[in-house]
Parts: sequence; C-alpha cells; structure tokens
Amino acid sequence: MAFWDPDGDCDVTTCQTIGMSDRRMVGAAYDVELHLAYRGLLGPSERAEVAQFLADVAVYPFMNQIRLDWWDRVPAKRRIPLFTSCSTMLLRPPFLSTGMATLELDGETIKILLRCPDYPQEDHRLAVHGAAE
Repeated sequence: MAFWDPDGDCDVTTCQTIGMSDRRMVGAAYDVELHLAYRGLLGPSERAEVAQFLADVAVYPFMNQIRLDWWDRVPAKRRIPLFTSCSTMLLRPPFLSTGMATLELDGETIKILLRCPDYPQEDHRLAVHGAAE
C-alpha cells in the first residue's frame, strides 16, 4: 500500500494498492489497482484501517472469481474507514480528463479504479439515473 500525504498543492491524502495488478482477474483483459483519496491528513491508525480495507477489497475479485471495472459498485462487508455512513463504494475513472485512468507497464494495461464512497442518497441517484461520466 502506498500513501501520499497532503502538501501545499493538494490537501488530499492519496492511497494506492500495489500488487493487485500482478494477477489478472477472471474475465478481464486488463489488470487493476485501487485508488482512494481522502481530504485531510491520516494518522497511523487511520492509515492502518484504510490499508486493511483496501487489501480486503483487492482480494475480493479473486476470491469470488469476478472482475472489477469502472462503474461497478462494491458492497461494504464491514465499516468503510473514514466514510462510516457509506454502504458501498463506486469504482470509477478519474473525475477530470487529465486524471490518470491507466498505466502501461511492460505492454500491459493497468486500470486505476478510483474508490468513491457511495452515500445512501447517491445509491438512489445511481439506481434511478445510472452512472454518467
């Protein structure tokens, strides 16, 4: 797990899995890494909670023989650190066209799946209107 702390240019802590892309998910033509951002600085215990949560999500597709992709929703089997009122996480591409959507490494494409907390009101919007880029 890699963490980048907020700095003078950005007030967000960035969390990124490392190693999930070492193994291809069933039915996928790409590999993935998970990315989670939080506005603020995380303390040691919060970092540990986030790391454990993302590690749990990273093994989810392999244990269930499924693939994850942009616009998929992953239900929370336990409390989501930092976002305790969220019931699911939405996997999405970058919010901005300048954001990093993929990496190319040794001729392989690695998709970056942004983990976005999915609040109850957003659950309703997605159910009624679907995801819009």
